[in-house]
Amino acid sequence: MQIVASAEPTTFNVGGVDYTLEMSFLDNGSPVDEFITREGDTVNSTGLVGDFTLPPGLTVAKSGPPTMRHAEWGDFVIKVQNASEGDAHNATIVDQLPDGPTGGMCDTLPEIQSAQVFASDGVTPVAGKGPLVEGTDYSLAWDGAACELSFVTQTAASVIGVDEILTIAYRTRLDLDSQDGVALTNVAGATQWFSADGTTEYLRTLTDGTVGISDHEDAHSVTVDLPELRFEKTVMNMTTGEDPGTVATPGDTLRYRLYVENLSDIAIDNFWIVDELDSLNTDPSFQAGTLNIVTLPAGADVGNTDANGGAAGTGLLDVRNLSLGGLGESVLIEFEVDLAPVLANGSYVSNQSQFVDNGLTIALSDDPNVNGAADPIVPDDDDPTQILIESAPYFDVDKISTYVDGDPTVLLAGETLRYTITVQNTGTDNATGVDIVDLVPGNTNYVPGSTTLNGIAVPDGAGGSSPLVDGILVNAPQDATPGVMNAGVPDNVATIVFDVAVYPEAPDGTLISNQAFVSAVVYGIADVPSTTS
Repeated sequence: MQIVASAEPTTFNVGGVDYTLEMSFLDNGSPVDEFITREGDTVNSTGLVGDFTLPPGLTVAKSGPPTMRHAEWGDFVIKVQNASEGDAHNATIVDQLPDGPTGGMCDTLPEIQSAQVFASDGVTPVAGKGPLVEGTDYSLAWDGAACELSFVTQTAASVIGVDEILTIAYRTRLDLDSQDGVALTNVAGATQWFSADGTTEYLRTLTDGTVGISDHEDAHSVTVDLPELRFEKTVMNMTTGEDPGTVATPGDTLRYRLYVENLSDIAIDNFWIVDELDSLNTDPSFQAGTLNIVTLPAGADVGNTDANGGAAGTGLLDVRNLSLGGLGESVLIEFEVDLAPVLANGSYVSNQSQFVDNGLTIALSDDPNVNGAADPIVPDDDDPTQILIESAPYFDVDKISTYVDGDPTVLLAGETLRYTITVQNTGTDNATGVDIVDLVPGNTNYVPGSTTLNGIAVPDGAGGSSPLVDGILVNAPQDATPGVMNAGVPDNVATIVFDVAVYPEAPDGTLISNQAFVSAVVYGIADVPSTTS
């Protein structure tokens, strides 16, 4: 004979909720603390093991499009039904959107299209529960780092009554790094809600969506279905006739050719081709106002093209209302533009166009002459179109003399002679390290303290000698940096002045001869002589 005591109550936590299991012994309906069993070796244990079923709660169903492509909005719906016996207050609905190395939906803030509580059929409105208003009936939070959208109900209009369905409709877009054929899955679910009096909190945890099971979560997968494009851009130098163009001189006219071909059976309607001409160049490399469209597809809209547009003001190509049908369909656009009159020798002028769909850039043009043709299915395999610049400074050096004393038409012994030298870079490249050398002419003496550069005194050499004998760096007023002579800009003439005095004993008929020389060694320019104007 064995005396057995009643089991102690045991508490279990399932899905964030505590449940207590208690066993009682009854004698003719009356509880007893212990009883006698006829069978020995009975073990009384509170270590109970078993399967427990959660009480009814919120069930979630997630739906959306089977496929999506870049720039396209995808419409998704979350339906939350109350399968319990009490109203659900302050419900938190979480949607974990996909994010991974092959794609995701994290770069675009999801947009709520509508939210409302309906009757059990999901269609019939509930009295007093109209369309929900963000910030009043519900709060919305987007965690871009976690790629997670949280929707929390707040008012009576958003309470999910027994059998009622909260329907949330939103839209979002694929990240641009989403790769073709990849399945992207997002998991949505109800993670928290409260009883009407707020004393009971119900917690649930999101896992994999448990597709096929009616519970607090669900999942939906979207397959990335991208069009495959050949988007190429080449350049021809119209000034020299070189095609494809590889080298150009500032001021040359270039013709750019844009070719887009559909390599898939996915049609694309109403896309744009946009090209901000100088977006890739540190300094403006094209001449404003020279953009000229040569070839366009029928029906194309160029109303937003601006020959003085773009951040640099040198041109913006914007061609809209373009469409591609199925496999093999193509469009061709050609435009011309002039290079700027001054560009650095050895530099490259780069240019790249954008394929814009629904307001998003989904592809960049590729120049097949740079690193070969791009692979349409390999991300970032496109190369800008570029052309090498060949340019050089060129110096116009002029020198005049004037008589300071007496008759301005006759120079006599002992009188002062003034030389004025002007230097201008009229070439196609800016220059640095520019210097000038000018010896004191025979039969004269340098007048100490007389040398100026752009009206500013230049210190004499040793013993009051002319500083021009050993040479000085020159610059124009446009840029006060010593040795800098820029081309193609206003106020770019350097002016050097100095005086000499003719020997008092110089006989009549003595020839006073003098010439200045300008050099820019870095550019291979040496001893450019002055000419008399």
